[in-house]
Amino acid sequence: MKQVRDLNRLQEKINRVFEENLRLIRARVPREKPGVGVWCPPVDIYETEDSVVVKAELPGMKKEEIKIEVKGDVLNLRGERKLAKTDKEDVCHLVERFYGSFSRNFNLPVSVDQSRTKATYKHGVLEVRLPKRGETKTQPIKVEIKT
Repeated sequence: MKQVRDLNRLQEKINRVFEENLRLIRARVPREKPGVGVWCPPVDIYETEDSVVVKAELPGMKKEEIKIEVKGDVLNLRGERKLAKTDKEDVCHLVERFYGSFSRNFNLPVSVDQSRTKATYKHGVLEVRLPKRGETKTQPIKVEIKT
């Protein structure tokens, strides 16, 4: 089980490296609209005693533009941040923020109870709390030392 978890973490790190590099490459490729394409919002994932918590930076998005789905042990976050429309006379000098669609899949480290999953969106940060199933919660093990 530990080997599978280690392989999943390695795969996620490799995916993150490729996603970050592709994001930088796409940012340099000329398009009809600057900054529009596929982007990859940064995400933190951590585990508490009761839950797996995922936090994603999604500034400037409306909650209706964000889709969250859990299938088995995979969490999918997707959505689209639209480029604000400007007047035809406006001249764009610099666009550093990314716009367009995104989709991120994450293998969850433990089995979760999908029916109790909760998501909040505040100040541009999406937080998804995925409660662990009862049988997968970590139980402290008391070690007895015999002398």
